[in-house]
Amino acid sequence: FGLGPDALCPAYGLAEAVLAVTMHKGPPSSLKVERESLQPGTRVVRAADDDDEFIEVVRVGTPLPGLTVRAGAQAGEVGEIVVRGTSVGDGYQGNPERWAEFATGDLGFVWDGALYVCGRQKETFEVHGQTFHAHDIERVAQEVPGVRAAALGLGEQRVLFVVPAAEAKG
Repeated sequence: FGLGPDALCPAYGLAEAVLAVTMHKGPPSSLKVERESLQPGTRVVRAADDDDEFIEVVRVGTPLPGLTVRAGAQAGEVGEIVVRGTSVGDGYQGNPERWAEFATGDLGFVWDGALYVCGRQKETFEVHGQTFHAHDIERVAQEVPGVRAAALGLGEQRVLFVVPAAEAKG
């Protein structure tokens, strides 16, 4: 479409923070990390050049003025993204402390001061003590010939939909 490489601007936002929380200036960039290191509470590890099981996570930028973002107990650790700042609501009636820090339900990590989002807590699957993201489950299920799959969280339940590819549209 004739757009320059810096026409797109990756960002992270949510309604509770009046949309934008972080923004990346410049051409989109990403970080290739070891898939296994995207476990909540785990420090992210850059993937080796010969690692063909890596996952690429988009840099969604640094916090906008008046906002702070954290994820995990320390920089580089996967955890729930927590937002605090001037554009985040002041509180709920009867529970003003609710907004002191807004826990988003999104999973991510901070690397070199920038936020990377890697999933939603409600869309992770715990199997024998290991956390899998919905896209990991979908990728494995779709390796079966003739199958399309979607994994998601519904309340407290985790669901995997598997449909014969002949019946799947789109």
